[in-house]
Amino acid sequence: AVKNTSTPNASASAGIQSFVRITHPSPDMGTADVFVDGKHLLSNFQFGTVTDYVSIAPGPHLVKVGLIGKGPNAAIITQTLTVNSGNVYTVAALGTQALGFKLIAFNDSNLVTSGMAKIRVYNLSPDTHLNSVSARNNTLCGALSYQNASVYVPMEAGAYDLAINTAQDKVPVPFSTTLDQNTVTSI
Repeated sequence: AVKNTSTPNASASAGIQSFVRITHPSPDMGTADVFVDGKHLLSNFQFGTVTDYVSIAPGPHLVKVGLIGKGPNAAIITQTLTVNSGNVYTVAALGTQALGFKLIAFNDSNLVTSGMAKIRVYNLSPDTHLNSVSARNNTLCGALSYQNASVYVPMEAGAYDLAINTAQDKVPVPFSTTLDQNTVTSI
């Protein structure tokens, strides 16, 4: 999935607030509710969903993820995440029934390069080994194991046909997208 992200307000990120977005890439987890510090943050959080960024106070936060309607006491993930002042994060709810579930926080850099687009590739699929992602005969990202993200790659704005090469597929998986100037896109 691709999500163009707007950069959180520069003056806000220079202050004490941090910014977090949450993604749900685990098909084994089912639809969930998310609680942060005992407060209900997200309802009906479905597989494949990526939230917008929300501001959050820096420091440690107790996050619980549970099946929809079961409440925080029946959480399948209970984890403390610490966010630093002014930082921006993507938090992924990862795992499988067999291996268990957990949250991983990726530090984001949503500073744009004027007139350019930037992309970052994530491998959040437990059963896919990503060999490479390429466009226009250029490798944008090499091998990327599960639960990892690439560096940010600056690119000219425009339409792209990406080729996603995995160990599981003999031919690249095609993916078309348009990259706009002054944006950061997650793939």
